[in-house]
Amino acid sequence: MYAHTSDTIVGWRAKLYDRLMGVFGATRVYEKALALLDLSEGQRLLDVGCGTGTFLKLAQKKFPNARCMGIDASADMLTEARKMADSSIVFTEADASALPFPNESIGWVISILAFHHMPDGIKIRAVQEIARVLRPGGKCLIADFGRANTVWGSF
Repeated sequence: MYAHTSDTIVGWRAKLYDRLMGVFGATRVYEKALALLDLSEGQRLLDVGCGTGTFLKLAQKKFPNARCMGIDASADMLTEARKMADSSIVFTEADASALPFPNESIGWVISILAFHHMPDGIKIRAVQEIARVLRPGGKCLIADFGRANTVWGSF
């Protein structure tokens, strides 16, 4: 669907993603990121590269009056996200380099452990898109590490 090469997670990797990330300690990253959020009632939170929606599920519990949304380029990851998520969380298949939201419409944008899956050019465009959709005074948190250089790392 998209014209760039990335290591988008599909198939069996999407089905096992939450279990694998639990083993590798992603839950601690989600908890630390969640502690940094301060969402007011009705404020919109966008998770770029939301995967299975684990972070958004935690955010919705902590901030039940916020509007939580996630985008991901992987239909398989979004299928997993929709299985366990509250119906108030909106998941959309979209590329980080072309966010389907109006200018200055989002109060918080977060991206956790997604940027390492993107080629450098897409990362640059994604940051530009995040800046475009953020409201004046909006906040962004990107938590990640470098791009995987081995088969095991990309697994």
